[in-house]
Amino acid sequence: AVQAGTVPMSVLDDKLIRRFRVTMQLGLWDNPPVAQSAIPSSVGATDGVTARKIGEASSVLLKNSSNLLPLSASNIHSIALIGQSPWAAVAKSSGGGTAGVHPIYSVTPLAGLQKRAPNATITYNDGSDLASAAAAAKAADVAIVMVGDARKEGMDYPISLSGNQDSIVSTVAAANKNTIVVVKSGSVILMPWVNQVSSILEAWY
Repeated sequence: AVQAGTVPMSVLDDKLIRRFRVTMQLGLWDNPPVAQSAIPSSVGATDGVTARKIGEASSVLLKNSSNLLPLSASNIHSIALIGQSPWAAVAKSSGGGTAGVHPIYSVTPLAGLQKRAPNATITYNDGSDLASAAAAAKAADVAIVMVGDARKEGMDYPISLSGNQDSIVSTVAAANKNTIVVVKSGSVILMPWVNQVSSILEAWY
């Protein structure tokens, strides 16, 4: 815009002067920030435990009409984990752009369920075939559907879930009354299936 003449160079100078003035007042030019040592990465390290507790505490239980949650590992013999990638296949730990966060470590939904319910049979279905997803849900004691969005700064986003995620939830809920929806979103989303499922957990990123 400056090169095209639509923004005067004086405007750019003014913004840079105001920015640099503050960084000089903060002493960042005389004493540049020094990179800190890496956060301990082992699962049992204090920092990792704290990060995990914060992540758990930030989740919001939006619905639990049948008191399905928390699940009892001893009473659950089979679980159907259903949802597209990246929401059900891998850990969705951040947004995009400057909202991108590199976690110390992450756990896939499948691995997490296997660890917490080692005696249960857990089946993963990506929901690409609704009939297959319904069959997997019907054969399980509990169906967990993971849905979400992928957001970053710089544009407006629709509040409807992308692709056929709404259809996946409705189809699974019709096949299994014990359906839990885990939402991994950066903001509000529409939930046309809210009255069809037993429990909804907003996990954010």
